[in-house]
Amino acid sequence: MFGFFKKKKKVAAIDKVYRTSREKVDAIGFDVEAFLAAGEDVFIFYYFEETKKWVEYLLNAKQIEFTDLGKANRATKATLFPAKDINPSSRLIDSLRRYSDANSSQFLFANRYPLYTKEVNILEDLSTLHDEVIQPCFYLSLDDPLMEVFGSDRIKVIMDRMGYKEGELIQHAMVTKSISIAQQKLEGNVDHENRADSQEEWFERNLPGGA
Repeated sequence: MFGFFKKKKKVAAIDKVYRTSREKVDAIGFDVEAFLAAGEDVFIFYYFEETKKWVEYLLNAKQIEFTDLGKANRATKATLFPAKDINPSSRLIDSLRRYSDANSSQFLFANRYPLYTKEVNILEDLSTLHDEVIQPCFYLSLDDPLMEVFGSDRIKVIMDRMGYKEGELIQHAMVTKSISIAQQKLEGNVDHENRADSQEEWFERNLPGGA
């Protein structure tokens, strides 16, 4: 997706796509528990307040101690971080650099941002944290409004025909490419971006007539 990162060898983003939102949430919970059990630190990034709330609910349900680095001055084994604050001028980027390690930290994004350039800039700034390659992982579902832009209903039909089972992961370079195309398509239709507390609200406020 982000081809120019390959030259810098700084970021190698991957997408994990699931059929439903529930399966996506289950997958995040499973991965967080697995990483923590392996002794790794987990940083979970969110773009919207609604996303933050359900991630907090998930971690609490699993009795996983966590902090929000956007509010606290320390990190724990599991830490939430507002992705919008990943920029060189933010004081929080210094905290993120202090507490994370590319070799022993996992960088998870609970969803993607609708606009391509904004997300690329965030990943580019994230790549400056360490000298080693950073591999952030994005979690999506075919129910996400962003995924519906490039016809997730058609993908669901194909999955059903292929006999996909509940919870199975969709991970392919063509899917990642389709996501970036959808983001760029949206970007071309948004002249002025309005803030929102959820991805659904973002689409309602910025693309009320559809993409």
